[in-house]
Amino acid sequence: MRFNARLLTLDAFLVFALCVGAAETARADEASGQGTRPEVSASPAPLTKEQRDLIEAQTKNELAQHDYYVKQTARLDNGAGGKSVSGRLLDGLLANPAGILGLVGAFLALIGAGVAARVAYLSFFFNYHSTLKNQTDNQFFEALKRFGDVSPAVRSGAAGALALMGGMKIRQLKKPNPGLLMRTSGLLAEEQPYLAAALDQLISGLMIEEDRTVLAVIRTGLEALSPHSRESYLKGLRAANRHLQETVVAALAEYFAAGEAATREEISAPMWGVAGTLTNYRSSDLRRLAERYDKQVGHRVEQSAGEGAGPKISIVKDQRPARYFTNRFNNYRAMFEPLSAEQKAARRVAATDSLASAATRLHAASGLLMAADPTASDTQDGAGELFLTETDRPAAYTSLTKPDEAKTAR
Repeated sequence: MRFNARLLTLDAFLVFALCVGAAETARADEASGQGTRPEVSASPAPLTKEQRDLIEAQTKNELAQHDYYVKQTARLDNGAGGKSVSGRLLDGLLANPAGILGLVGAFLALIGAGVAARVAYLSFFFNYHSTLKNQTDNQFFEALKRFGDVSPAVRSGAAGALALMGGMKIRQLKKPNPGLLMRTSGLLAEEQPYLAAALDQLISGLMIEEDRTVLAVIRTGLEALSPHSRESYLKGLRAANRHLQETVVAALAEYFAAGEAATREEISAPMWGVAGTLTNYRSSDLRRLAERYDKQVGHRVEQSAGEGAGPKISIVKDQRPARYFTNRFNNYRAMFEPLSAEQKAARRVAATDSLASAATRLHAASGLLMAADPTASDTQDGAGELFLTETDRPAAYTSLTKPDEAKTAR
């Protein structure tokens, strides 16, 4: 290998020396004018058949390309003048039918994307409103549960929550199975879904609540709900008023039976006066109430339906026997006879508290009813057995209905 490399190096050196010598000789010849130029042949060497065929094919290809691009340019120039984009697109499709398939595929892909986006939006729309409704339902049910709590503080807060949610207007879905292209704005309706339940529960609380603070909150809540369903509100208050009248009559009978009176006739005027002081009613009004329930054979409150989407309150009372107050007094008296003096004293205290509590609730119901209907009275036709006296009538409404009497009272 080393020997061969040396031979190659020597050969390269010899070639380089020859080239240098030839160059020097050429320069000298040019300087002396003795240099000779190679003779140029007058005519090129003839081409072979293969060369002629290749040149002819290349020429035809270039001419064909030239004609194609000229026609394309002319077609674009002619089509652009006075034609819309859709027209040029149609011409392009007619010129290239295979492009129709691509256009159809793109159109179908666009439709699929639109349908998927619509389905995703409807899913979000329904899930959002369903979640919102479930949350408000849970809040309302929690308020209902707390309204029956043993703590007065919890019950008062629940009464306020019921009144607040009962008056709320909530946008709810009114069509559970809408179409794909239906407008979502037409699926919602503004309603008061908790009004009926809230009104019913607050009226029920008005009839049974014994704590004065909670009773005041219930009364405030009912006043706030009264404009939303006036007819049902009035019917509910009238039913509550009748129920509380019976409660007061029964509490009166128990109170007198726990005292010194042995019979109905032995209830003296001073006893009625003490009862009036406890109940904040005039003794004459209490006597009138007891006598009316002694004479009342019975009555029935037919089912009443609220207007529109308002609450429906249905209270059907059993027929009461005659002498309701006297019979209750005799029954309580028979129960208290066997008791000891200490037991009778304890029952008398309990009866006193029960009478005062029942009268407080009746005052609240009567005041609400008079505030909602200042023209109501205990003798009004169709109003039933409303126990409404002048002492129950608020001064503000007295001035509206009987201005002369209001001025006299002042």
